[in-house]
Parts: sequence; structure tokens; C-alpha cells
Amino acid sequence: MGRVSRCVAALTATATAAVLLAVPAPTSAAVVSDRAAAAATARAARADAFHTYSGTRAELAKMRRGTVIRTRSLTYSLQGVPVPIRVVQLLHRTTDQLGRPTTNVTSVLRPPVALHPDRVVAYGSFYDSLNPLDGP
Repeated sequence: MGRVSRCVAALTATATAAVLLAVPAPTSAAVVSDRAAAAATARAARADAFHTYSGTRAELAKMRRGTVIRTRSLTYSLQGVPVPIRVVQLLHRTTDQLGRPTTNVTSVLRPPVALHPDRVVAYGSFYDSLNPLDGP
């Protein structure tokens, strides 16, 4: 092995060791804590009346996917401190993993100064589970 190859190998080994030592392995307590947090989030969303569709399933089935059912504006905050970002939440009609009509809530954040008002940045948090506790 040449000198450069040995240096690269040594740096790679050092970086790998640093990552392995710096990132603690998940413990069963952390997994339980994550599941508890997910369950608490799901319970909080169900308790918020905005997240609940009050019409019939037949009425919901007649709506086109993407139909906005209701909206609300919120104050956006980071760790309890309000920031000047306008947030509008939309309850809209969609379908679940089995193709049945359901609703979903999405949040649209609008910065106070839009450099390009004709552009949108979207973040989709996708998950693949029918278990409500596995929701984001």
C-alpha cells in the first residue's frame, strides 16, 4: 500500500470509530420513549376537533381527492416562542392505504418575506403503515 492509501485508510478508520463512539446505540428505553411520544401525538391530534371530519362517509366519498374541507390559521412558534411565519392548516379529502376516503391535515407555512412568491417548497413525510401509532 502506498503512503496516500495508508493515510486514506487511517482517516477512514478514525472517522468510522468516531461515528460509532459518538452515536449511542438505541436502547429499548429509547424505542419505548419514541413509541410513547408517537402515541401521545396521535392522542393529541384526535383530541383536536379540527382534525375530525363530522360529515358522513358517503358525503366524504362524493368529494374529489384534494378538496379542502376547512382551514385555520395558526401562530408558528419554535419552542414556545412565536415567529413571524404565517401558518394555514388545511383539512382535506384524501384516500387511505386501502383506497377508502379519509381526511388528512397539512400545514402551509408562508415566510414573512417571499423572495420568489411563485415558488413553493414541499416536504412530504411518507410512511407505510396502517397502525395509527406509526404516524409521523
